[in-house]
Amino acid sequence: MFSAAFITDNLYELSMSLFTADPAIAVYHSHPDAEAYFSDKDIAGSLHDGRQIYDVDYLVIDVQRDRPNGAKLFRFLNLRYCCVWSDSVQASILVGTRDGDLISPCGPLLDRCHTRPRNSR
Repeated sequence: MFSAAFITDNLYELSMSLFTADPAIAVYHSHPDAEAYFSDKDIAGSLHDGRQIYDVDYLVIDVQRDRPNGAKLFRFLNLRYCCVWSDSVQASILVGTRDGDLISPCGPLLDRCHTRPRNSR
């Protein structure tokens, strides 16, 4: 997995990994105090002429008050990014999972999964 805060070396490593037996499958980054959503900036940075630049999923981590609060995994399907998995600290506590385990499936794909939540800045 690669951080989305790319520098030239990261892009090179990501690109080269796609030609190996163990290619990168996801890129991750966090949204401090803004929930886990695939922003317009995320979309713009991952597409060129409406096509995905790298065939990877994107894990967005929700960080609230300097602590992880949850995460969502986005995949490019039907010409848009859709949430295919999510988990929150609250959900993990409710089902008794260990801290850091990301286990809860999203359920049906969300129609507007790439948009900013209404209650965030």
